Amino acid sequence: FVVGAAALKLPVVANTATVKAIVAVKAIETTIDMGFSYVIFEGDARVIMKGLISKEDDFSEIVPILDKAKSLLQQFDKCHINYTRQEGNKAAHE
Repeated sequence: FVVGAAALKLPVVANTATVKAIVAVKAIETTIDMGFSYVIFEGDARVIMKGLISKEDDFSEIVPILDKAKSLLQQFDKCHINYTRQEGNKAAHE
């Protein structure tokens, strides 16, 4: 189930991957602010979800944003990152 929702005003960015990476950071920050320690993050942006769990070096432009997200994820006692197909992520698209 969805615990929270937010609306963000973002700067103009070059591509959707950058937007989704920024949104992932904001979601993690919001979850930390809400005081959760055991969390599951699900998303339908495969490159973002994979980037959050990958330990491989990547040289894409979203790496600094994903590195910030990974650093924030370390604040949770337990955290799962799950990729879900867009059809399975209806809450995010309604």
